[in-house]
Amino acid sequence: MGYKTPEYVTWDNSSPLTTLMEYLTEGILLKITADGRSLAQAPYQWANIDYRLLDPDKVVPTATYVIRHNLDEIEVIGNLLAGFGLNMYDLQGMVRFGQNDFIAPPVLEVWEDPPYNGRPVIVDGAHRLWSAKQSGKSEVGCIVVSGRIFHMLPVLPLEGWGEVREVDEIPDFKRRYASVPSPYKSQDLYRVGFPGSTGFRPVAVLGEK
Repeated sequence: MGYKTPEYVTWDNSSPLTTLMEYLTEGILLKITADGRSLAQAPYQWANIDYRLLDPDKVVPTATYVIRHNLDEIEVIGNLLAGFGLNMYDLQGMVRFGQNDFIAPPVLEVWEDPPYNGRPVIVDGAHRLWSAKQSGKSEVGCIVVSGRIFHMLPVLPLEGWGEVREVDEIPDFKRRYASVPSPYKSQDLYRVGFPGSTGFRPVAVLGEK
């Protein structure tokens, strides 16, 4: 049965933000390798997870593009949320729109090692942060993951937003990749299960407690 209005997801009488952090700890997984070997480790199982208001100008993108269609979708969703008293740029939890449609804050990781050097790097939610930047917003509510994260990101940070372009289709050159330990490939180490930072995204692994 679907939900007629957006509402925060909560488990076991926890707050929406606590529920989201528990989901990130347990529900975000790594992809499965091409040979079918499971990388089921939850990369955030032992990490520090915080909700912070960040200046979009001071976060670091990893993708060289944002899709115009997705930016249009962000505007539509933002207006829809606003109609129910929710601010898309300050979502303190997971919001469910339907049976399996969710949206949550952008997610960033902080690595102290070069070339990340302690900067918050976008893992999910680039379109939201780009939209906020272009509209002059100085604060966006984000989930920031730091500390003990299982497996470094397989992508390298860009120099900044100056390397990002609005496009109609995904370009050939999307990201710069880090050295990935054998036998893994870069795509094996991406995190999967994010509850929809751009548009409505199904989250098949999400289960209510």
